[in-house]
Amino acid sequence: MATDKKEVLGSYRGKRKRGSVKRGTASVMQPKIKSMPPRWYSPLLSFINYYLPFDRATLYQYLRYFDTFHPLFGNAIDLHTQMPLSRFGLKNIKDPKIQQFYEDMLDNMDAFVLMYDQLREYWLIGEVLTYLNWNDELGVFTDGEILVPEYIEIKGHPIVGKGQDSYLYYYIPDEDLISFVNDSSPEVEELKQNLSPELLDAIVSNKKILLNNFNLMVMMNKQSRYAKRGTSIGLRTLIDLIYESKLREAQIAIAERFITPKELWFVGNDEFFPTQKYLDDFLDMILQIEQQETFTLVTHHAVRYEIIGATGKFPNLSSEFDWIENRILTALFTNKAMTHGEGPNYATASVAARVLLMRYMEVRAKLEEAWKRNVFLPVAIANDMYEITEAELSHNIRRPYSERKPVIPDFDWRHKTNLLDDNSYRELITRMRREIGLPMKVISDVLGIDYDYIKQWIKKEEGTVFDPLYQEWRKTLLNEITKVEKRSGLELKKDIDKIPEPPDVTKEVGDLSEKEFSFLMHGGLKRKARLSARYLKHKKEEEIEKE
Repeated sequence: MATDKKEVLGSYRGKRKRGSVKRGTASVMQPKIKSMPPRWYSPLLSFINYYLPFDRATLYQYLRYFDTFHPLFGNAIDLHTQMPLSRFGLKNIKDPKIQQFYEDMLDNMDAFVLMYDQLREYWLIGEVLTYLNWNDELGVFTDGEILVPEYIEIKGHPIVGKGQDSYLYYYIPDEDLISFVNDSSPEVEELKQNLSPELLDAIVSNKKILLNNFNLMVMMNKQSRYAKRGTSIGLRTLIDLIYESKLREAQIAIAERFITPKELWFVGNDEFFPTQKYLDDFLDMILQIEQQETFTLVTHHAVRYEIIGATGKFPNLSSEFDWIENRILTALFTNKAMTHGEGPNYATASVAARVLLMRYMEVRAKLEEAWKRNVFLPVAIANDMYEITEAELSHNIRRPYSERKPVIPDFDWRHKTNLLDDNSYRELITRMRREIGLPMKVISDVLGIDYDYIKQWIKKEEGTVFDPLYQEWRKTLLNEITKVEKRSGLELKKDIDKIPEPPDVTKEVGDLSEKEFSFLMHGGLKRKARLSARYLKHKKEEEIEKE
């Protein structure tokens, strides 16, 4: 028995070393581990990329489609367009004739509407190229039209170092333009007279049209400085929008499959086996009675009826759609507080709004710079509108053109001048001005307002109802009139509306001496009554004295 036991143990150990052990009739194999090479990954080779367009024409179609039909995408583009803009005027122009000249030009161009369209194209497509029409006789731009980006070809390289002039811009005639030029109707022929012969020849020959950079205003959201074309903010949402569309397609397919409940009729049982003719007759009967609004079916017990509906069959994709919505809002740098009026608390929403408005300020500054460079600068040079210094006026000389500075206005936005809510900061500056006499130059620099512009308007308001001296004079006069009424019984306040406006006060009073002005403050009752009546034109001075 001992020998047998050793032999069995030795046999077991030997077989275990060789990789298998027999227990009865079963065998156990020792596991083996094999290492596999890691899977190679590249985001460019993902199958999702096959859904993305790789040509600009198709890409722009995608963007315009989602802008039209997707509520979040289109609403965000509208929000980014409307928030930075408002009605505006021009400032920092000393000569009122030049300012009126610029304002008339902007009115004829319908500048505000053009800016709105430019900014919307900028957000949606990522670039906007505006062709400005020049009038040689007037020396101004008359209007501007946004070019279709699909038909724009750009050649050049930033190494040229001339900014916008480093590139050549070509317009490829589209089918509508070719059809317009080939139309020989009298109405169209009259319109074609506005086109140059060179442009007509290029269109008829179907050649690319080299655009003059003088007539172009280019504004791009470049992904990098060396890029030739702009990049739309909508590209960041494209994969999520496609994923959302696929989920929507799945839901539509399910909805179409279960649009009506399925009716099942069971005829027969273990004791009764209907023939085919019986089933066909029963089907005809069911089809006939279904066309009737009310019916009663009387049959035997071997008929059973069931309805299979879609309750509980639809997948719950609400979490997926919420996840997609959050990603789209993030990609378009907005939030539910802006688009839905809901979301985080006030403090969090306020911080998010300030970050958003900071971006708006940068984009609006870019728009202002484009208009100054491409509209106001050429018009100022063409009309010889340059700033004149005090030295030039006093010595009746003009500097060389190389030293002259063209008159370029700044934009004065009527509403939302400062997009950030900084009322507390402004109140602090105002209080410092009132209490410690903070210099106006410092205030103008802090608030971003031109110092000369402030001085110009303070001077214009002298002698008006906004003049602080007039307001103080009027307040003092009203106080003295009240005192006169109490002590004399005269009714002077009923003619309070007869207090002269500042020009009338200047004309009436003239150079009011300090002695005469003291009548209002320290004079007797008769003198106060005389001056009160004089300014109110209530009664003659003699009548006041007599009373």
